[in-house]
Amino acid sequence: MERDTTKHGGTVVFGVAWYDENFFQEKKSTYIKPDHLAMYAHIGAGEGDISVTHWRLVD
Repeated sequence: MERDTTKHGGTVVFGVAWYDENFFQEKKSTYIKPDHLAMYAHIGAGEGDISVTHWRLVD
């Protein structure tokens, strides 16, 4: 977690290793499902406050 004490809020950074392309494609938008949105609301973050970036290794 990164917190800027001069601003409200902070940043949480974490990584997930996806080893199966089909599973990744199926689950990559899980963060916008209602159960996840409820977790964000619990910590005071709205849907518009969340951003997710997917990075893929290209061989």
